[in-house]
Amino acid sequence: MPIHGNVKLLIDAIESTPLLNGRFKQLENVNIDLAADTRRGNFSVVFRGIDEATGKTVALKFYDPSPAAAIDQYRSDAFARESEILQTLLNQKRCLQLERSLDTYLLNLTGPAGTMVLPCRYFAVEWLADEIDAFFLAPSTGKPIDEAIIKLELFHKIVLAVQSLHQHEVFHRDLKHDNLRSVTRALQQVVVAIDLGTAARFNSRYIQAGYTHQVGAGAYAAPEAICGLAANREVAPLTDIYALGCFLFELFNLDRYFFALRAQNPDLLIRLGVMATHVTERTDEKVQLAQWHTALAALGSGVAPVPILSPGNTLPPGIATLVGELMESLTAFDYRRRNIGFGRIITRIQLALKVLKNDRAYQKRVAARRLRRAQRLAKQRAADARAARQKAIGAP
Repeated sequence: MPIHGNVKLLIDAIESTPLLNGRFKQLENVNIDLAADTRRGNFSVVFRGIDEATGKTVALKFYDPSPAAAIDQYRSDAFARESEILQTLLNQKRCLQLERSLDTYLLNLTGPAGTMVLPCRYFAVEWLADEIDAFFLAPSTGKPIDEAIIKLELFHKIVLAVQSLHQHEVFHRDLKHDNLRSVTRALQQVVVAIDLGTAARFNSRYIQAGYTHQVGAGAYAAPEAICGLAANREVAPLTDIYALGCFLFELFNLDRYFFALRAQNPDLLIRLGVMATHVTERTDEKVQLAQWHTALAALGSGVAPVPILSPGNTLPPGIATLVGELMESLTAFDYRRRNIGFGRIITRIQLALKVLKNDRAYQKRVAARRLRRAQRLAKQRAADARAARQKAIGAP
């Protein structure tokens, strides 16, 4: 869809403002390419700038000023809710930090009827530039144990970030590589989940009566989220767990988990379509869950899990069973089997890391012994060669 003129006017106005709200300067749009008529994200216009009050680099997130966004009540309410959720996460180590809560910028629009004023809502958050996509996309270096340690340590940090949200009764519902950032806090590298536009809290009011579509990225959406239960407060946290399982698979495999699941189950989309028809109740969560349980009993057990040791995987054999069992629990088709708790997830990761580090230390000891032996042999051969030369010189 072409970029609407209101969006272009907002970008021009904000970028030409020396000091927005007496505080934000050097503002530059970062998610819309006007020349190519493309954008990243559907319902926000994002600027990077400097907060003069703190000296920090910040991101200003504006709600899309186009008419289509204005009449989308769900997106509009979700935008306001995002700022409210961030307010509850202030000063939490592994959570995105709000720098300024919801405010309004007045954009002047000139048309045939004269000049009109369009209120544009925005809020400011910390700017986090360090993406983690490279960990998923980087080619192998030929050092599988070292690579696996780096990747599992990253996964551990991702789990801690999601755990931090859940501890504050926030479920993200749109976890994907692009919504995760790395940042140093208190001299420690942590991962932070960003873009909480689809997030909700357990006590958040329902923006609409029910969902007939998925929420968040399709490649990381759990079966129940695809089939109409995206708003269900009981299962929503476990959709985040499902996304974690997808990440774990993709750290060691080139394919996306969803594509691998479809390859393993050619009838998956048909099966999900039929299962979705079971969920007819949109307002009573208990009835809705009962309907979904019926669908799971009828069709869910026939879905074959994806093995983590898929062709081309880079997982060291020594932890294949440990990590594979964890991934299958996290991506279980039945959400009830994913309810294993963050403590158990973290324990499994730490155990896998311990195995790898012990293996690496053992290999280093073996390599050191081999080097010392080779050095001794080389020294002995050199001594033997010298003795042979001396003998040859002294021979009659």
